[in-house]
Amino acid sequence: MRPSRRFLPLPRALLVFLLLQPSASATHAQSAQSPQQQFPPTWSEGVHALVDRIAAASTAHATLVFELKNISSLSAVDANGIREAIQTELIHRGFRIASTPSAGTELRLTLSEGADSYVWVAEWRAKEQPEMAILAVPETSDAGAIGTKNSVRLESKLIWQQPDKLLDFAVLTNPGNPASTIVTLEPGRVNWHSPGAFQKGSSPGIDVLRKKPWPRDVHGIIDVEGKKILLPEMECQGDIENAAGIKCVPSKDTSFLDGPSIHVPGHEESESALLGERCGRLFIILASGNGDWTQPDTIQGYALANLDGQATASGSPIEFDGPALALYREGKQSAARAIVHNLKTGFYEAYIVTATCSQ
Repeated sequence: MRPSRRFLPLPRALLVFLLLQPSASATHAQSAQSPQQQFPPTWSEGVHALVDRIAAASTAHATLVFELKNISSLSAVDANGIREAIQTELIHRGFRIASTPSAGTELRLTLSEGADSYVWVAEWRAKEQPEMAILAVPETSDAGAIGTKNSVRLESKLIWQQPDKLLDFAVLTNPGNPASTIVTLEPGRVNWHSPGAFQKGSSPGIDVLRKKPWPRDVHGIIDVEGKKILLPEMECQGDIENAAGIKCVPSKDTSFLDGPSIHVPGHEESESALLGERCGRLFIILASGNGDWTQPDTIQGYALANLDGQATASGSPIEFDGPALALYREGKQSAARAIVHNLKTGFYEAYIVTATCSQ
């Protein structure tokens, strides 16, 4: 994982590394837990060991200002629980906790993550000297790490195909009707297809008129929740389910064309999408291959502990008969919309690619 912050650059900083292993001594740290927070034994040991280190190097009954930064895959609930447990143990040892920065010594705790363990880093000053403690805390058995136990399994479902260039699509479901309406976006046109249709026919739609010609590498997005359709220098607003209520106007917003800032090794120029759901504690992204538009393609699942880290391939990729031209997250689901140009048929195809955690 890339280091996301710099530690104290002082030559006299004291560095302590503790690798915690589960043992019966975890019960010694019970005072660090509130009745509501039940930590794994290794976390309890971590709290106790960290406070031991702070107490040994600090003035007794000192006032501390506690600052927490979580750059790991730990949830906000877990991170706050660790903070509360450490504060409780500090108070138990006779320290005072202040909320005003000028009221005491600043204690900074960073929750980070390595390849196979969490990394807790504490920085503070004691007797005018910088101090630091680093603890490697093993992940719990239910941490959801992707490795030999779990992997990302991908499935694809063909939703739509047509001979004309396709930029994006949406599947509109009606709670009272099991059939779905499919909305497709082309350069200069939006179409609504009745349930049961599978190819473009005499479907109702609206034209998106643009003064300048559409670029060759044109992209567009249908945002159902946001009630808008975005194209280069154009924006259509209104209820996506109602073609008559859509109005298209010029726009200078091109932010939707910006790709994610997540590093996928070897896929910097590929299509990618960060999914709305996690696999355990890990983020999941999908990325296409790195070939050009004249070759078959794949979509691979990747896992990463936090958005500042490097993604690692997980599970097997799925193959397509042409390049993936676009890849967008499908709402808050663990799925993405993929647009593929099938080189065998010449058709543009719309897929839903779903990611699940398999064991």
